[in-house]
Amino acid sequence: MLQVPSQRTEADVSSQRDRESVMTRARPKRAPVRLDRELYEELRNQVLRRDGWRCQSCGTMSKLEIHHKEFRSQSGDDLEQNLITLCTSCHDAVHQC
Repeated sequence: MLQVPSQRTEADVSSQRDRESVMTRARPKRAPVRLDRELYEELRNQVLRRDGWRCQSCGTMSKLEIHHKEFRSQSGDDLEQNLITLCTSCHDAVHQC
C-alpha cells in the first residue's frame, strides 16, 4: 500500500523555492545570429573561398555544402567561425551521428 501525505511539509515548500531561485538566476538564452538570404549567400561564398573550395573532411571539390559546427537547431550562429565546407557525403555522415 502506498501512503501519500495529505499536505506538503515545510521542507517540500522550501526545496521548491530553492529550485525556482536557481531558475530565476539562470541567464536567458540569447537569440542566435541569423542572416537574411543575401548576406548568408555572401558568407557561404566567403567560407568556400576560405576552405579552398574543398571538403574539409575528405578533400573533394565537388558537391560542396556549408555545415554549421554548432547546429542551428542548437542555437548555432550564422558566423564564419561556426561554418565549415563539407561535401554532400561527409555532410550527411555528420548528421547521421
